[in-house]
Amino acid sequence: MASPPSPLVSSHILIGTHWFLVLPNAIAKIKSSQSLVEKESNNEGDYIPATVIPGGGSGGGGRNISKEGLENIIRDFEKRDDVWSKNFLAAIIVPEGDAQIEGEVGFQTTLCHLDSNGRQQPPPGPYAIHRWTGNVYQVHKLYPDSQQAFQYGTTEAIDAPGTYRPTLVQDHIAVPSRLYYKRSAEKPLAGDRFAAKDLFDVAGCKTGCGNAAWSSLYPPVSEHAVAVKRLLDAGAVLVGKTKTTQFAEGYDPAHWVDYQSPFNPRGDGYQMPSSSSTGSAAAVAAYEWLDFALGTDTGGSIRAPAGVNGVYGTRPSIDANDSTGVFQVSALLDTVGLFARSAATTRNAGLSLLPSSNDSTTGHSTEKTRRYKLLYPIRPEGRAMDGSCRWFPQDNGRDVTTEAEQAMERVVQALEAHLGCQRHPFNLDDFWRQTRPENQPDSLDAATGSIYSIMTTYSAVHEGMPKFLFDYAAQNDGRQPFFDPVMAGRLEYGRKQTRSAYDEAVKGQEMFTKWVEEALFATNDDKDTIPILIFPQSWGQPAYRDVGGEPIITWNAFSAYAFSYLSGCPDYTIPVGEVGYESRITNHQEYLPVSLSMLSRRGNDVILFDILQELEKEGSLKEVMPGTRMYQAD
Repeated sequence: MASPPSPLVSSHILIGTHWFLVLPNAIAKIKSSQSLVEKESNNEGDYIPATVIPGGGSGGGGRNISKEGLENIIRDFEKRDDVWSKNFLAAIIVPEGDAQIEGEVGFQTTLCHLDSNGRQQPPPGPYAIHRWTGNVYQVHKLYPDSQQAFQYGTTEAIDAPGTYRPTLVQDHIAVPSRLYYKRSAEKPLAGDRFAAKDLFDVAGCKTGCGNAAWSSLYPPVSEHAVAVKRLLDAGAVLVGKTKTTQFAEGYDPAHWVDYQSPFNPRGDGYQMPSSSSTGSAAAVAAYEWLDFALGTDTGGSIRAPAGVNGVYGTRPSIDANDSTGVFQVSALLDTVGLFARSAATTRNAGLSLLPSSNDSTTGHSTEKTRRYKLLYPIRPEGRAMDGSCRWFPQDNGRDVTTEAEQAMERVVQALEAHLGCQRHPFNLDDFWRQTRPENQPDSLDAATGSIYSIMTTYSAVHEGMPKFLFDYAAQNDGRQPFFDPVMAGRLEYGRKQTRSAYDEAVKGQEMFTKWVEEALFATNDDKDTIPILIFPQSWGQPAYRDVGGEPIITWNAFSAYAFSYLSGCPDYTIPVGEVGYESRITNHQEYLPVSLSMLSRRGNDVILFDILQELEKEGSLKEVMPGTRMYQAD
């Protein structure tokens, strides 16, 4: 009777209680599968779970595998990896031709030896042996995308190494074992898993931009976005593309039409996830198996989702990261950043995104001659805290009353101690009136409020959409594509804007940039003083996703996000705590994130990375957990 054929496409197998994807290319072969077929007859199906262990097995370079050495390997695998489990001990694969297990190991297993046949030894970790051929395959664990954060998962293409394909496993993401990868100076992110917002080009995949018509019209791209390539070159592993609002526009879940908005995992699970890098933020906040994710930020699309999903989020300096291969909203405002759950991961991944020629990657030490000026904007007297208030309380932090303010105050005090300076409280409106450029109005709203809407919508109408509209009509008998209501409204607004209005908005941006650099961040020509601006990002107040209402098409007021999106300075969102609230969904006390924003001069990206990592090492900042709570319950 003929043996079943070796697989040519990926297969799904159940190992223990979890499903796994078997990759289609065999990377090794055992010497004889006949004994394995006989001994593992209780294992149904064509595959037998197996573990490749390091050569020698005992850690001492011996050929045989001692019981103690095997136990050490098992403990190490369990500690380091979330894909491998003891279910993969049905067979143990060793490289040596005559290696044996010394002593009783306490479980049933079959020892297999590799048939080298000129092949390179596979790395340690979990595998599946095809029982009829003896071929050895890597496996990826299939994790459910419970938050609907992903557009689709990806795996590297077998027929075109270096490119990727959608996994086509609905609502699941295929995740490789961390044991397959080894960190080095050249591969500092080896084994770290990341996702990319569906504005980033990934070779072999479509870039959908959150729009079903766009996704159906254009074929897969042939090259990676620069940011994706840099992370892959650093050893990180791409596991999928995350959802975005259409063309990176910002709007609420009620206004998503082509796709369903991802779910914010914090609190009762029915809070606004913000936008437009919605999927990346929700995925990092929800899934322990994901280390970080790429997003874009034009007017707040990383910072706002990071705040309400309770993770770190970085909007870098405007020219820090290369945005080649990323859908463009506005060349003058767009940035490429990331989300992570710890300051250390934020820094490590952030440094890998920077070009190798960037001298700032050498880092910084607070023990040197640097001094700091900590800018602390306070709200007008009599203004109560609310979810839209971006400023601190009066009285230099001594009059905090809410749990959210207390969480922020703890970190502000730690920052003062770490930087060796006291906060500098100021009223932004008063400061603007005192220092505003000549011929500018008293009000920041009047001076800056319309700049963002004019620049982004004019750019969309005249740069981002014309080719798409032409191509779609050409392929669809003159028909026009569907846009979500907010996107459609903003395109209509953009069509009404003239070139002169756009040019005036750009001049307004240049004016505000100069004011930020020369007035707000002024240090009296002291080049050793680094200005740091902080302000509240999220207050832990509920905002339920089932609340609809009229969409906001344009903005005509000053936004705290404008500090960075107009001036191009770095702006990082920092989770600092969580506060309880009574959920109308669960009728139970749940908890929502509290976060701060931290900004500095353009080009000070690495300085901010280092400050955050040092605060985390001191314990002033803590790595956040995935799930409903950011921290362990007391």
